[in-house]
Amino acid sequence: VQPQRGGRAPLTPGYDLRAGASGTNLTVSQAFPSGHTTAAYAYGLAMAEILPELGPEILTRASEAGNNRAVLGVHYPMDIMGGRIEGHSNVSAALTTNRLYVASLKAARTEVMAYLTRRCEADGHGDTVQACIGNVGANDKNGYYNTFTDSVSTTPVVDRASALKAYRARMTYGFDKASAYGGPAPATTAPVVPTGAENLLSTAFPTLSDAQRRQVLAATEIDAGYALDSSSGGWQRINLAAAMSAKVTVGKAGHVVKIETGNLKPEVVSAPLAS
Repeated sequence: VQPQRGGRAPLTPGYDLRAGASGTNLTVSQAFPSGHTTAAYAYGLAMAEILPELGPEILTRASEAGNNRAVLGVHYPMDIMGGRIEGHSNVSAALTTNRLYVASLKAARTEVMAYLTRRCEADGHGDTVQACIGNVGANDKNGYYNTFTDSVSTTPVVDRASALKAYRARMTYGFDKASAYGGPAPATTAPVVPTGAENLLSTAFPTLSDAQRRQVLAATEIDAGYALDSSSGGWQRINLAAAMSAKVTVGKAGHVVKIETGNLKPEVVSAPLAS
């Protein structure tokens, strides 16, 4: 969204996907996209970059912050969907062009991982953060939960599987594809991964190349044709919570041969050698 300057040019609904741009500093009130939701997803995504081991849970919590705007009656679902799109695209742009942002997140991850490792060892939960998370069940039934339900997210969040389900439900808010309302069908249903989106998986899958991370995003994105898809440059389709729960199998030649979602950790494994 382009901020109004000097009270002259009117605001035009849309996305400002320029590097470093932000749609939250508006000088007048505008519903689309939701500024609160944009900020919630951006902050949540930064936290998920710092601790991708719990990325799906963190991102689902961010989706709740956006959903609360509808619960309060101050935004429509599409406003919230637009906020998610802009929040993700803004963080991707920062990871691509803002070296200070990247350095800050890297330093934060180093500090958080060192602190959690010390606490986990001291409490007898393992000598790595991932082992500790598994030991205490923070990525499953003993972790993040929320018993709130509504007509979109119909089951409580009680484990990773239900968190992924809630996140996915809030990506489309129960809308059918646009063609069901008389809109055009998408020109192509092939996966569309926005440029730079692969950077959002850099801490979850540090050993994968940019091209491999793009494969993960392509394999986990939702179908084409839902509301806002055609105007979002692919961002509407990116299911980052699912991508951060992927088990990625890489073949001998370095090609990704299988991607399975719903894993309890972001994981890369080698394909077994043919017997």
